[in-house]
Amino acid sequence: MNAAMMVFSENGYTNACTDVIVKEAQISKGLLFHYFVSKQGLYEFIINYGIRYIKLECSSLTLSVDDPFWRNVKAISMAKNMIMKQYPYVFLFLNKALHEKKEQIGEDLYAQLEEYKEFMQRLYICGDLESADSMKKRSYKLAMYADQGAMELDVTEGKKDGSLYYIEMTDVCDMMA
Repeated sequence: MNAAMMVFSENGYTNACTDVIVKEAQISKGLLFHYFVSKQGLYEFIINYGIRYIKLECSSLTLSVDDPFWRNVKAISMAKNMIMKQYPYVFLFLNKALHEKKEQIGEDLYAQLEEYKEFMQRLYICGDLESADSMKKRSYKLAMYADQGAMELDVTEGKKDGSLYYIEMTDVCDMMA
């Protein structure tokens, strides 16, 4: 799964190659297709699994609309750090998948990704993004830029365990608080 998430996060659905996935995973192509039948089947599985895993791990977070925004971001970053220890590319993969065209991945998968996006927005905002005030919306946007950059730094620096991500996000949260 980590190999597939990595390849899809780097190349997107259309340009991802199952030959690269099996090489990274050190499995045979036959084994991959035995379990997932097609590249589309693998893609659907890891999207579904990634979303379920993230929701499960984030369900224990106790965030409050009354807490300062950046304190909540710090708590979410800690949860993401723990998730990245198991699946280093899951957030980069899902973020990349959010930019895929509906025609390429199908309406059902596209709808699941949109629901995941809304879940994450509600998590950060502690409510509906549309009803948030303009300062919270801008803070959310800034947090997403920092989050994406910290994730990319974590994997490009070779950590791939969320530790560098968490250090970067903690610094950002402390600076903004």
